[in-house]
Amino acid sequence: MQGRMSFRLMAARFKVRDASRPPAKILDEIGVRPGMTVLDLGCGPGSFSMAAAELTGPAGTVYALDINPAAIRSVKRAARRKGLANVVAILGGDLRAIPMQSCDVALLHDVLHALPDPRQTMTDVHRLLKHDGVLAVGDHHMTQDEIVSAVTFGGLFSLSGTLPSFPDIYRFGPAKAGVEASQ
Repeated sequence: MQGRMSFRLMAARFKVRDASRPPAKILDEIGVRPGMTVLDLGCGPGSFSMAAAELTGPAGTVYALDINPAAIRSVKRAARRKGLANVVAILGGDLRAIPMQSCDVALLHDVLHALPDPRQTMTDVHRLLKHDGVLAVGDHHMTQDEIVSAVTFGGLFSLSGTLPSFPDIYRFGPAKAGVEASQ
């Protein structure tokens, strides 16, 4: 678990990153639109969650999930400051609070490498995505082969390409319908 100081340093690094790689532009290329439901898994300080909330608008929902209490506090503060009532901040790694097949987009940005059980996470994300949903994954700690292997293992997702302006962010679609998360 990150301490307060290390979380603040990470948040500062993300602000620098976001200046050259705006989350709203990335989410637009992923296909986030008004009224959609987005899962930001490992949301950190919330730059992608806030951009998603603005893009989805009041008819949309953004689930911002993180295991770090400082991240959840940051997301709640940012949503309150921006007047974004469509952000649902969830502390912990339990995805069961999110309705099955409710998400249009799931985002794992710089989090895949840190997951304790990537296979279980992919099963859970598959359960949450709509049949035509998109899983977008970018992780500068991993190679393309490592990302694709981790996400497609088990046959739940298939690679559908990369983002045109951000070729290090991979788009995946559900490969099988009706798979439940293991108990």
